[in-house]
Amino acid sequence: MNTELYDPAAILCEYLHEQMHWYLTKLKVADDGAPLIVELKRRYPAAPVGVPEGANDEYSTYLHLLVNWLEIEAASVFVDRDRVEEIARNKRYYRWMYRTVLSDWRSLEELYRSYDVVPVKPAEGFRD
Repeated sequence: MNTELYDPAAILCEYLHEQMHWYLTKLKVADDGAPLIVELKRRYPAAPVGVPEGANDEYSTYLHLLVNWLEIEAASVFVDRDRVEEIARNKRYYRWMYRTVLSDWRSLEELYRSYDVVPVKPAEGFRD
């Protein structure tokens, strides 16, 4: 992993962020046009596109509402939750998505539970 980070907690968050992309790929719930992504678009119709607020394209912006939420949830298992939130708030990219998942945490958690994204499933629960 190529990172300019020096803080072990921030490096862990970055690592888990990338792992959550794989997790969502395995779940097959977050493809472009999938019902979960459509619901996120409905909830947040004015989501920004382009860094530093959004991602490179519209789909990636909505995908990162999932990835960033999962990153914070997973990192909080290993690092104090307040510290994880501080790291998220201080990111230089995906700013809108991190602010949104932190401010709408519970409603997004309910949505993600309804699509069986959380609780996070262990790797051995997946078959290739």
